[in-house]
Amino acid sequence: MTLIAFLTCQRFPQGFEDDLTALEPLRRHGIEVQAAVWDDPKVDWESFEAIIIRSTWDYYQQPEAFRAWLDQIEARGMTLLNPVDLIRWNMDKRYLRELQGRGITVIPSEWVDPGAPVDLRTVLQTRGWSEAVIKPAVSAGAWQTQRVSLSDLGSAQVQVDQILQDRAVIIQQFRPEVMHEGEWSFLFFNGVFSHAVLKQPPAGDFRVQAGTMQLISADPAVLKQAQAVVGALDMPPLYARVDGVISNGEFQLMELEVFEPCLYLRTDPTSAQRFADAVAARVQVPPKKS
Repeated sequence: MTLIAFLTCQRFPQGFEDDLTALEPLRRHGIEVQAAVWDDPKVDWESFEAIIIRSTWDYYQQPEAFRAWLDQIEARGMTLLNPVDLIRWNMDKRYLRELQGRGITVIPSEWVDPGAPVDLRTVLQTRGWSEAVIKPAVSAGAWQTQRVSLSDLGSAQVQVDQILQDRAVIIQQFRPEVMHEGEWSFLFFNGVFSHAVLKQPPAGDFRVQAGTMQLISADPAVLKQAQAVVGALDMPPLYARVDGVISNGEFQLMELEVFEPCLYLRTDPTSAQRFADAVAARVQVPPKKS
């Protein structure tokens, strides 16, 4: 058996339930999986043929420590999937600005660098937005994500100023499609489309993390636009989740997740096998003895 690690955090020391559906399909490929907490000093990283980042959902609370871990793995010449350079790039949501420069339609956004002054009212008035969503550039799980309106900024300016003390901020135009129609997630393994889910927030909220989801078929034209996001990368990653909304038939990118997204393997009963096939294509598995 080839041993690989599913990288996780202290909250899920045995790995996240959704990822565990891939264990049996991976065993059929001759691949054994062991969950490993990224900041556990007792882990022998060199015992693994490869490390696949999965549920490291506390990285944003200590980003410098996580970057140091990436440096350590890179220095040892270990196989990390997705690759270290791609992870570093995807950790900071300012990558959206780069994708926009590559021709991808991104939800209209303002990017504010750490320590830079910004006035929310001025941004919304200049952009002509009645509402916006503010979020740290390094974050996960809707942490410190807030919806604000021009008529009631409340304490949002104070929150933004606090975030900017140590990390960048993204101000995105609020898209009502999230509440009315939902947020789309397209899953790709080794650059090939696997499945799509539509996530809908709880009543009265705009954050889909605590909402519902369903497997859904995408219009071919919209799927092509989502595929173009993955195609904008230098090479196809092992896994990619393309999140966004559809407005007037056009897919607008909210986030590209090639770092630690939930893959929604339980939502599509055939997707775990496709993921396992993609992993096996990347990991060197010794041929089975006859």
